This record gives sequence, C-alpha cells and structure tokens, in this order.
Amino acid sequence: MDRRIFRVRQLVLENLSRNWTVPKMAKPSDLSIPHFQKLFKTHIGIAPIAFLRQMRLEKARELLENSFIQIKQIRIQTGMTNGSHFTRAVI
Repeated sequence: MDRRIFRVRQLVLENLSRNWTVPKMAKPSDLSIPHFQKLFKTHIGIAPIAFLRQMRLEKARELLENSFIQIKQIRIQTGMTNGSHFTRAVI
C-alpha cells in the first residue's frame, strides 16, 4: 500500500470523531484531491468518504454491542452527530 494512503487511513481510524472531508483527508498525503481520491480507491477499494462512513459504523456497532456507553456518547466518539442518520445507519 502507498505510504501516503496508509498514513491517511491511520489518521482517519485514530480520529473518527474529527469532521473529515476529502480535502482534509488529502492534505496530509500532499496529493491533489483528485489524485488522492483515485489512489485511495485503488489501494483501499472504496472512496475516502465511503471508507470513513464504513469505519464509523463498524466502531459504533462495536461500542453498542460491547459497552455500556450512552448512544449520544457513541455518536460523538464516532463523529456521527446526526441522531436520526445514526439510528438508521446502525440498525
């Protein structure tokens, strides 16, 4: 895997609650946004925002199943601030 994409992937996974956008994800890679998107999809298999959403949902499901944390706190920890979207996506 390209080291720049690996780095961004790790940053996203370590900071799921951050307000990520494609430009914010591309910045640490020092790639143009279109080049970053193409390289990310090539190495990860899905678009950057789809990856972010997938990782947030996986983390939320894990926390729901294995902890006693309040749903509001889980939403905050995973960066999923919209309650209705969160409920529909997780269930």
